[in-house]
Amino acid sequence: MELIIALANRLLVAALECFSRLRFLENFLNFYLGFAKIKSLKRGYTNMSRKELNQVVLVGRVGKDPEIKYFESGTSMAMFSLAINRPTKDKKTDWFDIKLWGRQAEIAGEYVRKGSLIGIEGNLDFDSWNDKTTGELQVKPVILGSNLRLLGGRNDNQVPENN
Repeated sequence: MELIIALANRLLVAALECFSRLRFLENFLNFYLGFAKIKSLKRGYTNMSRKELNQVVLVGRVGKDPEIKYFESGTSMAMFSLAINRPTKDKKTDWFDIKLWGRQAEIAGEYVRKGSLIGIEGNLDFDSWNDKTTGELQVKPVILGSNLRLLGGRNDNQVPENN
């Protein structure tokens, strides 16, 4: 039975990686075809919702253990980086900063570790701050995750034991 579960898990991971590559291609095409959508919106076609215009789906491996912050209001926030390999010949890796809030952040703190295979659904946002030394405005893109999916196997998301 464990062998069947392990095989099913590997099949699911392979399918999700394939899905990730297809999703990358779809997002790439949507980006270039998006200009036509924007023109159609200007003509008065407003059947697209705002959510459709800012939606991100990523599948990749976690670059570092999540940093968890707890606030006085009781809310928690998790921050970590996510590495995604491009499905091209040169195999470049893209890095994304991820922020999760609330229960999703608690789940990330409990189960997500460096190297874990995860899926993130969310939207693109920008963090901005003034540099302390120069006073210039700094801007960094961040993915605000709304749905975290643990895709790896049991060993992939295990908490390391301290011996």
